[in-house]
Amino acid sequence: MTGPLPELQPNSKLYLFEKFCNIWANLSYNNLTGPLPQCIGCYIKNPVYSSNFAGNNFTNYKEGEIYPNCTITITKAVLSLQALKLYGTNFPLYESEITSDPVLYNRLYGLNSTQISYFLSTSPYNMLKSHGYIDVHFKTPNITVRSPKFILESPIISNIRFTPLLNLGYTFQAVGFNFGTNYSVVKVDIPPYKCFVTYLDDYVIRCDLYNKSILEQQYSFNFNMSGSITKKSFNFVRSYPIISTIIPVPVSGGNITMYGYFGPNPQNVSVVLTVLTVVNTKYNCTDAVVNSSIIGCYLGPIIIPNDIYYQLIISAEVDGLSTFGGYTVLDDRLPCSNSGCGNHGACTTLGCVCYEGFRGAKCDLIADNPNIVVNSTGAHFGDDDGSFTFSIVSVRELTPFGVLVSETPIDKWIPKGINTSNGEIHSIFEFKKNNFTITSDFEEIISEKNITFAGIEMNLQPGSIKLSITLSSWQYISSVNYLQVVLNSTADFNQCDEDGSGDNGIETDGNLNFLQIKKGGKVFYGQFLNKVLSDQRATIVSNQIISEDDNSILIGLNLPHCNECVIDPNFSVLVDSEFNNDDCKSSLLKDKPWFLPVVVVIPIVSVAIIGAASYVIIKKNQLIKFNNKLEKIKNKW
Repeated sequence: MTGPLPELQPNSKLYLFEKFCNIWANLSYNNLTGPLPQCIGCYIKNPVYSSNFAGNNFTNYKEGEIYPNCTITITKAVLSLQALKLYGTNFPLYESEITSDPVLYNRLYGLNSTQISYFLSTSPYNMLKSHGYIDVHFKTPNITVRSPKFILESPIISNIRFTPLLNLGYTFQAVGFNFGTNYSVVKVDIPPYKCFVTYLDDYVIRCDLYNKSILEQQYSFNFNMSGSITKKSFNFVRSYPIISTIIPVPVSGGNITMYGYFGPNPQNVSVVLTVLTVVNTKYNCTDAVVNSSIIGCYLGPIIIPNDIYYQLIISAEVDGLSTFGGYTVLDDRLPCSNSGCGNHGACTTLGCVCYEGFRGAKCDLIADNPNIVVNSTGAHFGDDDGSFTFSIVSVRELTPFGVLVSETPIDKWIPKGINTSNGEIHSIFEFKKNNFTITSDFEEIISEKNITFAGIEMNLQPGSIKLSITLSSWQYISSVNYLQVVLNSTADFNQCDEDGSGDNGIETDGNLNFLQIKKGGKVFYGQFLNKVLSDQRATIVSNQIISEDDNSILIGLNLPHCNECVIDPNFSVLVDSEFNNDDCKSSLLKDKPWFLPVVVVIPIVSVAIIGAASYVIIKKNQLIKFNNKLEKIKNKW
């Protein structure tokens, strides 16, 4: 190679940056001519540089005799909480060529001929901001250059928080950096409202908005510093009034209790129950009293329609602010009779309580032991003939009237480990998105155990699965909204032939309190309590069928608005002793459509589902009964 230093083309394999000064290549002994650029010449006395350019004929460089002129400049210095960036000319490519005052140890992360970058944290940021400039010493040319006065990067808002301001409105707080300390050049708007600044430092600004009836919706926090505006969008959700738990009464009436947070010193309250049908009917809940955590009132007899879809909404107005909650009537009737328990159990308000050795909704089933597999996709129960599976699909936020406003798909479970302490086997999985977290804990029941949930005693048998699911830190769009957890249930199973010897389908009580899924001579049995613990208090909840196709069904679990909610359904492995294996021959099995709804009610921030999976061999002549019931359920929704 001879002649001047070549112009580097974009496809050259030599260069790493846009300009020649930012490449690192050995060009020694190539008879190159012309001037050596200052970005190299300033450091040519460094042996690392000189060895790459020895043996050439530059007009301004001859080792030991002639050296290029060297001018180094810093034209701009930009300071932020994360970084200090210096802009200028003829910077070196080696960190060892640079020292600084104030000293920034081991913080240099970016270097080329026109930019030097240091990464920062709070302490060095505060030090540099107080200092106002930096001196950079360049070792080989022995030149020290002082930077211009730091330019502070534009303010950055990372988070918006808000709290009630007595009974006057709300205090808003923006967290970030570069807000400054000069009150006279700063103002805040939250259109269409003005917010009056009460506190200001580099990292926090607080302001008061005097309107307690501000609507729940998305707003923009507009920080104005000397005419330069920084914006941050956020969802405003009131911290009160919020109903988290409702203790209902029968249709005959009684004293309703509502728990939640209703403000620091609530004074006036009114409560109304609305039956939503084609024509809405309202019932006043009288003699209402309120404190910060409880509303109590008396609800007289109400009429519930039997032949059309209806929805119950309870509304409370506290000091001019409204809140809503879904309401389920307390059913104090026996859901069964002793004869309905197959002479193998006793009928109670919880349904059949089976005698020893019998299980199922009608106490007509016996325990069995299918294979159970738990992994990140869900729980799988089966044997060589096929399997049942259930999983959580998504979590939704809905308005009090069922309008979907937000949905988070649950699609990436992270295994967190297996715990085998105290003779128990737990498989734990976790899902996270921003602050929202779901943790699922599958426990295999090794030996018989009794548990109590919401005042209800339950017995779990070996071969069962207890699944605890915890949901935390859901960010509501509105304080009156509720959550719905969507479950998907599927099946992959052989079935009896089509001549009537096989009996497939789902049997449920219509309220999804129990479920028997029948297919291929097997039954998947689940018992579901209609109570959850909402903020450590028992309350009644409801479920619904969202959709179904030939191989799966989606169930919506409607949850109260709460900070901590827990539910406990259970699943069991069962066999029907009356079934004749000759009725279902594996050589004649063919696929048939079927549905598998797995019903779990999961309220918001912390939810536990307890379950155990089961197979039972089925009885004939129940598919028609099931289909009729399913049609009634579908028509309701």
